[in-house]
Amino acid sequence: MKTSIPVTEIVYGAMGTADVQKANAKEFEMALQDYVMEDTKDMKNVTESYVYDMRDKLSDIYQEFVTDSERENFIAKLQEMEDWLYEDREDETRGVYISKIEELKKQGDLIKQQYKEYTERAEKKKFVNAKAEAFDRVCRPIITKPKPATPNTPSCQSPQRGEKQPLSEETPNAGNANATIGTSAGSEVPPVAKPI
Repeated sequence: MKTSIPVTEIVYGAMGTADVQKANAKEFEMALQDYVMEDTKDMKNVTESYVYDMRDKLSDIYQEFVTDSERENFIAKLQEMEDWLYEDREDETRGVYISKIEELKKQGDLIKQQYKEYTERAEKKKFVNAKAEAFDRVCRPIITKPKPATPNTPSCQSPQRGEKQPLSEETPNAGNANATIGTSAGSEVPPVAKPI
């Protein structure tokens, strides 16, 4: 014989559905606050790094691309920003750091752009010079190769097709139309037979 026994589940310390939703919302809010704090701290570090990096480069690779007065003015702004960063800035937002770094970049990016254009121009010039040198190595021997001597006397020129070679007076058998150039004085060439 079967008997149904009623069972009631009682969990001590359990949260109701409304309490679980409130806890989830609170957890999300805390995670968002952590994210905002970390993001703000990262932006502060970016601003600080920009100050140090730009100040070093103004005395090094950017030195030729800025006048002395502009450099001194910009270094003073960078120092002012560094002092501001080291004050108590716990409550500053990410947006404040973004606006501060953008203010510095207005002047810094112009210098950076001039440096970039100069280095790119130097690289292009180096590339073109290398190509010109390679071209010169290949073409120089062809351009400077001596040309063959052209004959000056008419006797050295070969007759054109259909022209008869003129006989000089010094040639033996000059009066003989059948004489061959270069034959010796003692040898005679038989006359050419006429065609039938």
